[in-house]
Amino acid sequence: MDRHSGSLSALQFLLTLALAWLAGAWRFLRQRPKLIVNVMPGPTFSTIIPVEDTYLGNPAHRNVICLYLTILNRGSAGGAIDKIKVSFRRAPTSSKDFFNSRWVSIAETVALDDFRVDIGERTKIFPFLRQASRLTESNRSGYLRVGAALKGTAYFEEENLSYGSHRPVTKGGHTRVKLTLTDTFGCVSHHLLTIPELPIEAARKYGMHIGETFASLRPKQPT
Repeated sequence: MDRHSGSLSALQFLLTLALAWLAGAWRFLRQRPKLIVNVMPGPTFSTIIPVEDTYLGNPAHRNVICLYLTILNRGSAGGAIDKIKVSFRRAPTSSKDFFNSRWVSIAETVALDDFRVDIGERTKIFPFLRQASRLTESNRSGYLRVGAALKGTAYFEEENLSYGSHRPVTKGGHTRVKLTLTDTFGCVSHHLLTIPELPIEAARKYGMHIGETFASLRPKQPT
């Protein structure tokens, strides 16, 4: 009887230990950032940059998207944003494509200028989400404590030229984009946002060199 009692006690101890380990592991696995994204007025837009090039007789262009965001961490652990990309649905090229238009992704790109806008005699500077600022000499890590919010601009510019209908689908002057955030835990979150489409003249009131990042990296060929 004592032998069975001792075995039962040992089994109960091991079971309790295993349950405690599983509970701790479960709590650890649940400790992750949960990012809530809101888009704000300001340098938030999609635009088409015309370029002096053609492909199969079609004028070429470059797609650019800019997002002025507030990102709030409502999770159970702090974390940093590791990767950012934005995707848009391209306009269908035929009736077959109408219900099967695909997402086209653009990785976050370095902007040549700080985003700003003139308000009367003053200038408002919009902070970057992660990029270092040339005007304010600030550098942002993108780390978010639990309950903290981060406000800033993320810039996306196509590296390769597009042509024809390879551009965001628009309706009523707006387009829907999908923002994809990857944090340092490897967790991925997707956020659908509706943003205005602006002509390049209106977009460049926030920065004269919008759409020129990749062109500036390629030296002009001598003629």
